[in-house]
Amino acid sequence: MARIAGVDVPRDKRIEIALTYIYGIGPTTAKRMLSLAGVPADTRTKDLSDAQVAAVLGCSAGTVRSQASRALAKLRGSTALADTGAPRQAGPVPGQGGKP
Repeated sequence: MARIAGVDVPRDKRIEIALTYIYGIGPTTAKRMLSLAGVPADTRTKDLSDAQVAAVLGCSAGTVRSQASRALAKLRGSTALADTGAPRQAGPVPGQGGKP
């Protein structure tokens, strides 16, 4: 898991440090969350299981899996919509001073 609460957290850092990338979570809060969830602070983010992420977030493992699958589907859909094939508008860009 590299995305928690809508924030991309680093995969190769310890979860104790990676949680501080989320706005509003400092080192003290991150340690408290991990101790309440029973997750070792020296675990790397990439090594967390769905159950451990669910314990940190305070939700079920099924919710973590469904959120991850929805995010992947959204990413797959956005790449298909990125290239619509619409022709570019010809002419100078405003402020460039080109001839009309």
